[in-house]
Amino acid sequence: MNPSLRAFLEKEMGLTAPEMQSVIAGRPVAKLLWTKTGDEVALFGVVRIHAPQELFIAKFRDIVAFESGKGVQGIGRFHSPATLGDVAALQIDQKDLKEIPRCQPGDCMLKLSDRAMQSLRQQIDWNSPQAAGQAQAVIRRAFVDYVANYQKTGDAALAVNFDQEKPQAIREDFRRLLQHSSHLFQYEPQLANYLEKYPQARPPGTEDIFYWQTAEFGLKPVVRASHLVIQRRQQGGDVTYAIASRMLLASHYFRAALELKSLAPDGASPGGKSFYLICLNRSYVDGLTGVKGGLIRGTVKSRSRDSLARYLDGVKQKMEAALKGQ
Repeated sequence: MNPSLRAFLEKEMGLTAPEMQSVIAGRPVAKLLWTKTGDEVALFGVVRIHAPQELFIAKFRDIVAFESGKGVQGIGRFHSPATLGDVAALQIDQKDLKEIPRCQPGDCMLKLSDRAMQSLRQQIDWNSPQAAGQAQAVIRRAFVDYVANYQKTGDAALAVNFDQEKPQAIREDFRRLLQHSSHLFQYEPQLANYLEKYPQARPPGTEDIFYWQTAEFGLKPVVRASHLVIQRRQQGGDVTYAIASRMLLASHYFRAALELKSLAPDGASPGGKSFYLICLNRSYVDGLTGVKGGLIRGTVKSRSRDSLARYLDGVKQKMEAALKGQ
């Protein structure tokens, strides 16, 4: 293993000798990281994959195919700028639709801005048999406008959700996650700067991908919109990749989320035949504070860790199977 990678895993991520043995043997390792507040979930994971990193990037660029699978109810990619056709397959859960007429600022089962709540109440006749279809259409249009505005203006377009008593600005929560992600600024300063200043300060070798996804999480399906950034770098004789995924919007649970992936060449495998996939994920999750939150916090975090381990194992199997199929 590259000495700098070993030092990062052992000294900064605190991997034990048995965990390092697991990593080198190709078994995924995932662990929880310390957080400043109870509502933040921070995860680290790493797995050694016996396939070229270029194969992973090629597969990952097709994010719709890459993320499709068990638990994913719908997924689609946005053009830039986003168009209505990009969300033709988007469907809001019927239970969520029934909650919308009852939404008020400070009390809503969905994460919506006050403007969105007002628009949905005013534009739709909820007593009409066509109400559900009208609501789906209004939400799709709002979704497209939201992403298109973000693509044009960056953080200024991000919503302030009024689903709880205290308004929650996605922009502010995301900036706090960035501040807590010291490793991003240490190892990927250009990428960190781009995430802060998007659409300005775009580093060379960078590409942007925008997509939406409806996936099972907890008791409800969650609709999310995400901005992916893939950066290719040349470091000496090695090509490396860094990937950032920031959540732009979620219908439930998540106030903000930042997922970082780094591809590190495997020094024990010359010729780029294998690499290490490293993940650092941070998110703010509702319901993890207070008395009730304290009772479920441990369970939520441990399940998140186990989910990351399964994800890493799934990616490893998918990439190694794809290599054999070439």
